[in-house]
Amino acid sequence: RSIISGGTNLSGRIYIQRLSSKHGNYTGSKIALYGSDGTAIDTSTTFDLGQGKWINLSSSVVSKIQSGAITYFYIKWDSNDASRYIRFETNAKLEITYTK
Repeated sequence: RSIISGGTNLSGRIYIQRLSSKHGNYTGSKIALYGSDGTAIDTSTTFDLGQGKWINLSSSVVSKIQSGAITYFYIKWDSNDASRYIRFETNAKLEITYTK
């Protein structure tokens, strides 16, 4: 966070990848990505098995990262059936660009 302190022209994106092995729900699954403060970042992206995607972050979300209001992200999948779940790889990436 200190690296982007005082930066302007903020933009960012986050990369997440679903596990490729069969688990929980085998078909495309729509996720909801949130910031630690409860900010909804994306609620419409669908992931198939093994699929990785970059999700763009709005400038307001990047500003919240800069200020420390967002310190982590979490994913929810709306299902009342515990046998239907989705798993992700541990290769998540956060990319932020800025001008100093």
